[in-house]
Amino acid sequence: MKRAFNSLMVRLRLIFILLLVLMGILLAYQINTAARLLSHEVGEQQKALARTLNTWLMDEARYHMALVKGVQPYKQLLASRLEAGQKERVQAVVRQLHQGLPFSGVMLISDSGEGWDHGGHYYAQLSWPDWLKDQPLKHISLRLVDHEGLPAGWKKLFPFDGLYSIVKVPIYFAVGEEAGLLVLVRQLAIVNQRVSYLSNIMQEVWVGLALQPPHEVSLLASPRQLLFYVMNHPVLRIWVPTPSFVRSGEGAGFVWHQPTTFFQEVVRGALMSVLLPFAIFFIALAGLFWYLSTQVVQPLQKLAQLFKRLREGRRGERMPAGRYAEEVAYVVEQTNHMLDRLDERERALQALNNSLEQQVKQRTYQLEKANQRLGELAYWGEQPFAF
Repeated sequence: MKRAFNSLMVRLRLIFILLLVLMGILLAYQINTAARLLSHEVGEQQKALARTLNTWLMDEARYHMALVKGVQPYKQLLASRLEAGQKERVQAVVRQLHQGLPFSGVMLISDSGEGWDHGGHYYAQLSWPDWLKDQPLKHISLRLVDHEGLPAGWKKLFPFDGLYSIVKVPIYFAVGEEAGLLVLVRQLAIVNQRVSYLSNIMQEVWVGLALQPPHEVSLLASPRQLLFYVMNHPVLRIWVPTPSFVRSGEGAGFVWHQPTTFFQEVVRGALMSVLLPFAIFFIALAGLFWYLSTQVVQPLQKLAQLFKRLREGRRGERMPAGRYAEEVAYVVEQTNHMLDRLDERERALQALNNSLEQQVKQRTYQLEKANQRLGELAYWGEQPFAF
């Protein structure tokens, strides 16, 4: 019987362990699901940010073209000053143009190669950067400019590494000959600095231009690493490459410094949807195991040990009272009752045996007395009577 109970206990433990393993497998599956969901959310966020970036750059290009229309009066002044050879007045008109319209930089290059910038600098001979020389006239170009790689004279126009919108506008003399070119520049984003416009429309998100992706970009290919990173860092840097219409933008892009709070909530929601039922199931399972162990298995083991002691002749042993399962308590109660009745019957039988022994002894004594008297009578019966 003890072996049977031990076997039952082993089976219960195996079932408990198997259920734990099953829960672990389901939990691992749910973690993978949460990681894939997080990767999907980050990917969707990337697409939304790319759409925002494209919209912003297209709006900036349209705004730049609208500003170019306001240059027409200055073009006539510059043409007349160039034709008259009034270099100082040319410089004054360039400054006036820069102050009158929201361009970050203005450069005038005459047909002879002379140059004037908005900062008051004059260049007797100004050479063009190759990429700017080849840019079509009246065509907006969004370009990532390397400040250090610029020829002398152009570094004032592009003072930082960054993204600029650029347009070349021709100036003509009254006779129709080309007098020179105006280069009109608007600074859009500087490398490793906040882009205020994008930051404003993205609310609390920090947005900056970078020349290469941050190391977290590789995490997008590994949902598990992305999940670990998001759950252990306050900020995730989401990389969005510059659009294809941005020239010389290979490898460059925008970095969104996105707080991970939203992504952490997504992960927690996915995990809690399965962890909470798992926790409830685990607690219920542990409670059931404890109940079966303390209220069923252990009492039955004690009952088996009681029967063993009874076989050894220790008839006074009883199952102690306790809080058992209803069925086990009934078995314990009936077992104790049965043992009490057996004791009572044994005592009654012993008393009966003792009574029978006394009766046998008494009858034996009486028979012995009767036999003795019979013997005496027989003796006297054989003797002659004397008178």
